Amino acid sequence: MNLFEVVDPNALHGLYESFSAWTGLTVEMLGRDGELLLSVGPPAEEYCQGGHCGFDAPIEVEGALVATLRICGSSEEAIAKASGFVTRAARFIGSMARAGRQLDEREAHIRFLEDLKLVDEAIKREPDLELMLWRLMKTVHGIFGCDRAWLFHPCDPASPTFRVPVEVTRPEYPGAMILNADLPIPPDMAEDLRTALACDGPVVEVEGSASPVNRSTVEGFGVRSQMFMAIHPRVGPPWVFGMHQCSDPRVWTAGERRLFQEIGGRLADGLTTLLMFRDLQKSEARLRQSQKMEALGRLAGGIAHDFNNMLGVIIGNADLALAEVREGLIPMESLIEIRAAALRSSDLTRQLLAFSRRQIVTPRALALNAGVSALLRMLRHLIGEDIVLDWRPGDPGGTVLMDPIQFDQILINLCANARDAIPGEGRITLVTGVVRLSATDVEEIPGARAGVFARLRVEDTGVGMEPSILSLIFDPFFTTKEMGKGTGLGLSTVFGIVDQCGGFIQVESAPGSGTTFSIHLPIHESTSETPVASTDSATGGG
Repeated sequence: MNLFEVVDPNALHGLYESFSAWTGLTVEMLGRDGELLLSVGPPAEEYCQGGHCGFDAPIEVEGALVATLRICGSSEEAIAKASGFVTRAARFIGSMARAGRQLDEREAHIRFLEDLKLVDEAIKREPDLELMLWRLMKTVHGIFGCDRAWLFHPCDPASPTFRVPVEVTRPEYPGAMILNADLPIPPDMAEDLRTALACDGPVVEVEGSASPVNRSTVEGFGVRSQMFMAIHPRVGPPWVFGMHQCSDPRVWTAGERRLFQEIGGRLADGLTTLLMFRDLQKSEARLRQSQKMEALGRLAGGIAHDFNNMLGVIIGNADLALAEVREGLIPMESLIEIRAAALRSSDLTRQLLAFSRRQIVTPRALALNAGVSALLRMLRHLIGEDIVLDWRPGDPGGTVLMDPIQFDQILINLCANARDAIPGEGRITLVTGVVRLSATDVEEIPGARAGVFARLRVEDTGVGMEPSILSLIFDPFFTTKEMGKGTGLGLSTVFGIVDQCGGFIQVESAPGSGTTFSIHLPIHESTSETPVASTDSATGGG
């Protein structure tokens, strides 16, 4: 502690006046070159030399020597007379310093509590996760007066990229520029993340110190000093919470570090609450959708089963009648139309049965590349000459366990939808591959989970979809096509098949930007066929 930061110089002047009044001595009476001085540091015996004598009274604060009150001069008698006063004065200064320190600590604690109150208000008053994070970062930016306050996730040194969902920065020091964009994690930044994960508190890096800011952060964001820490919500991977100083190599005080760490702990609790609430809302929505799909599936399956039986009678009798009617007669043409209509209706019942998951299937090992390749010719006829079909085979290890007929249904339905979404000329791109998805990757994908999957992507250059449409595309009988041009069961069937195979679907679309369907299916290691019959009730669809 620097005593001169605690003891008011005016108080020292008053001390000198009291010294003169109580002892009747003046500095001049101490003899030649008489002095009364306050020295920061231990006594210096060599100070009083050359015919001078002196007396040192230590000034202690809570047992620690912080300064020395010294008198010095050539008159031993005067110095001896004043020594008792100097000792009492040193004690008095020590008590002043102690009281000053306690006052500073009390004021600092009050500011600490006031700042935490602002933080709590920012976290607890906002039920929306994104708005809460914005409010909190603005509060942190204001409390510390830093150049930039930010959050990014995940705090994962092994991840190739990170995202900045929110940051508050001074206009002259722009940060990530584009929020929620995938930014690469360079090796030196990954090392910082390892350090943060290993620390219980904040990590501090300052230009010119033993722990300087990593080069990537300096060059990418103009940072000269930073303090950051790993945040561990009880839901999902860790985050990183931090502050940047770009204007100067700021040295963060112990009080600032303590406050920052406390805010980080409260942020982790706030994230946990809102992330759990968000997951609960998603689970409730999935449960409602599952219950709706189950009811619709049972209804559709029952109707389709009975209808299929009746169609069998119609088709059978049409075949018998055709066998007895000569070619060219009007009744024969009518019978052909009846039979064709019945066959089309039979296709519709197969879709209903697939949706309701009452269709008998025979899963077997199927390589995605082989499955797509076998359908290419038919798909080109399906989409027409104005649309280019681009086939990009990926990792040959993309083998799944499913019925090849169901795979055909998925691909045909998706390509037919893509064709209908393209006005005039365009392109449909088919891409296969094997992907590894982390917990962060699947956070926003309904029904998704982390792991290794074979992926089939169907991309189109069509008109795209509004978010309001996107949320309904898997509902059975929902269609945006004209009356008579769509059953509304195509994507419901795709959803049911993928769900039955233990996979999930990711859909990306925006008006004017086309649509991409990504079908993720579990990797199948064995090459043996495994015939099964699926007769369980629907748990999803649309």
